[in-house]
Amino acid sequence: LRGARGSRAAEKRGYRVLLEETDATIEGERAVMSSSEAGMVDGMIIQPSVMSSSEIARHRSDIPIVLLGETPAPLTIDRVMIDNVAAAREVTQHLIDAGRRRIGFVGHESSALSETSRQRILGYQDALLGAGLSADPALLVASDSISALGSVEAVGRALDAGLDVDALVCRDDLAAIGTLRALQERGVRVPDDVAVTGWDDTRLSAVTFPSLTTVSPDIDAILERAFALLDERIHGYDGIGRHELAPYRIVVRESAPEH
Repeated sequence: LRGARGSRAAEKRGYRVLLEETDATIEGERAVMSSSEAGMVDGMIIQPSVMSSSEIARHRSDIPIVLLGETPAPLTIDRVMIDNVAAAREVTQHLIDAGRRRIGFVGHESSALSETSRQRILGYQDALLGAGLSADPALLVASDSISALGSVEAVGRALDAGLDVDALVCRDDLAAIGTLRALQERGVRVPDDVAVTGWDDTRLSAVTFPSLTTVSPDIDAILERAFALLDERIHGYDGIGRHELAPYRIVVRESAPEH
């Protein structure tokens, strides 16, 4: 919930926040969903990475839950997310409009694609095909871990093996930061030779060198709506799940300028 921002959104409605990390693992997510502390709280907001919608629905029925993110949500549970396909299409189109034609994708899982990766790759592909460009599987650079280091290693291996691109759409800012390092280690200039985009607009994205062009979800809007939905559940709403989209924007910085 982005720490302090989540706490502020909760305080507006008279709630306090207890934060728990899942490390994006199935074990961590199951532990949070079945935590004994859940009996001490009024409701739960969680951003699952690997739990299926059916498992989420089975795990908890005693407290209201609101989901964040792209994982398919049970029809009975509220969910707030941005349109990942549209955002990936838009950031890829930004590169196309800047004249880039060999555009790769970096940072997805090497096996068992997450729903996040799946949707972002789909949007990337949509933009390429819409511009009459081929979607070449050879330009997809998977990572052994969803981390900056994982992307340093993956992009480095790909470049050493002859990867020929003039732009890279990265799954998230961590992948983009790792990509910047791998390119710089090999004397590849960003953005002159290869443009790079990230995703999440994390604090580091504004201070990397070069600074990152990135997809920026409206975190405040996501949190505000998530707490509003949760508050309605706590106060008795018992209808079908509301699945809502929040806004986002493309923040253009040095790694992928307009032209």
